[in-house]
Amino acid sequence: AVLGPVFAAFAALQLRMMALQSEFVCNETTTASRWVPSDSRRVASASARWVLHQTYRTCNESELPEAWRGSPAAWRTALPEATHRCWSDDDLRSLVAAERPEFLPTYDAYPYHIQRVDAARYFMLHAHGGVYADMDLLPTAGAVELIRASFDQAATPAAVLFESKTPVFGFASTRLTNSLMIATRPRAIFFATAIDWRTRR
Repeated sequence: AVLGPVFAAFAALQLRMMALQSEFVCNETTTASRWVPSDSRRVASASARWVLHQTYRTCNESELPEAWRGSPAAWRTALPEATHRCWSDDDLRSLVAAERPEFLPTYDAYPYHIQRVDAARYFMLHAHGGVYADMDLLPTAGAVELIRASFDQAATPAAVLFESKTPVFGFASTRLTNSLMIATRPRAIFFATAIDWRTRR
């Protein structure tokens, strides 16, 4: 099912939920789960906090581009139960170095800054779980409801991804977007596989 526009900043972007658990793609009726740390068999309490990740070259919100300046506060207001974490460029490089030092030469050699940011978001979700949202996305009621459901319901998909319906060069797209991604627990195999794929390229 197409969810329709869920972000004010992307009224034309339509997202379809795809829940992935381990290596297997689940059907769209699969519900999302409460975040269970990978070293625990018990179900976390509904009040357990999870992390909402965003990134920019600096975490001084006054230095954000004007169009993005309200994004962190909007997410904090919409999801007060989450721990909001901003990652600067230096933070991202330190994360990659700690999690996969053999990938660091590839990371540093990327010709474009956005390639490093794109790679690092998989590392942050693999290491910490939670939600990654681009800084130019703003939450709406529909988005907040979907995110909360991912952590509050009983089934356990490890990753929740979305399909972008934005046309590319005038053609229909069936790409998965990485502007919004959910890891219902850390160390999800999906994100480990994404990192491995980048390491082998």
